[in-house]
Amino acid sequence: MPAYQITKAVKVLYNKTFPEALSYYRVEAFKARIAKADHQQLTIEYLAESSGFKTSSSFYNAFKKETGLTPTAYMERLQLKSA
Repeated sequence: MPAYQITKAVKVLYNKTFPEALSYYRVEAFKARIAKADHQQLTIEYLAESSGFKTSSSFYNAFKKETGLTPTAYMERLQLKSA
């Protein structure tokens, strides 16, 4: 399938550009990983990289854009909810 058709389909289905959709799903993967107890001892940077982000800055920007929080603030809220 040509790239322009994939880009158009993503825009129609998700109302996001292709890179925005990728970032959204990578942020969701990160959030799923940190919700697991066995991942709490790993660094944010490691989890971001394992979620598909190539740089810390791209991860922090995407995470803030999607959640309105920094990863640390999000994790603190997650810990408060589980306490």
